[in-house]
Amino acid sequence: MFCGRVPASPSISYAAAAAGAAILEGGGDIDFLIIGSTPMDNPAQVFGNPRPSARVLQKGDIINMELAAGYRGYTAQVGSPICIGPPTDRVKRLLGRDPRCGRVLK
Repeated sequence: MFCGRVPASPSISYAAAAAGAAILEGGGDIDFLIIGSTPMDNPAQVFGNPRPSARVLQKGDIINMELAAGYRGYTAQVGSPICIGPPTDRVKRLLGRDPRCGRVLK
C-alpha cells in the first residue's frame, strides 16, 4: 500500500486513501475497513478500529489493518500488520515469520 517514507498523517487519512483509490473509484464497495496504530514498544491495541482515529503515525508504530471489499458479486478480505520502521523482536515473534516477508516502512 505504501512505499518509502510515511508522512505524518492520522490513521483516518490512510483509511480514506484505501477506501477511495483502491475500491470506490474502481466501482467496488466496502464491506468493512478496520485500521489502527500503536507503538510497537508499548502496544495499547490488539485490534484495529472501525472508526479510525486522528492519531498521527510515528516511526516505531505498527498499523493493524483489515479490509473486506466487494466487486461484481465477489468479496475478498485481507488483514495485514504494517510496521513503520524495523519490527521489534516482540513483533517478529508475534508474526512468527521472517520479518522480510512483512511490510516495513521507513
